Amino acid sequence: MQREATTMNVRQNLGEFLNQVQYRGDSVVVTKHGKPVAALVDYALYERIRRLSESFVALTDKLGQVNADVPTETADAEIDAAVRSVRRRLAAAACQPSQNTAMTLTEEIDAHKICASIVPDGSQPCPAPVPPTTRRRAAP
Repeated sequence: MQREATTMNVRQNLGEFLNQVQYRGDSVVVTKHGKPVAALVDYALYERIRRLSESFVALTDKLGQVNADVPTETADAEIDAAVRSVRRRLAAAACQPSQNTAMTLTEEIDAHKICASIVPDGSQPCPAPVPPTTRRRAAP
């Protein structure tokens, strides 16, 4: 569970917050004047984030070296195309009903909204919801 606490509250109750992080697996977002400034997270999660960050930096450095002679406009266009492709696949997967259950119209509309939020460029990666008069009823 994620909690939010002010810097003053964390200062006064640090032991309690540490116990929640260590034993319950919670995380605490520390705020100052209503804005997030830090987070208390489990050490294993911190290490994972740190390693991922280091790997990301190393990967982007290698990509920069390999593609040093590629014009910026070309690289930007290829990145944009790759992002659009991944978003379409994610949106299409979000719109697919489970093999074992039929989606109700409300569930299908919600899935379609997810598609639209994943693919913000206006293209339609999944079919529009089926009107209620032509769809099968979900099993109770």
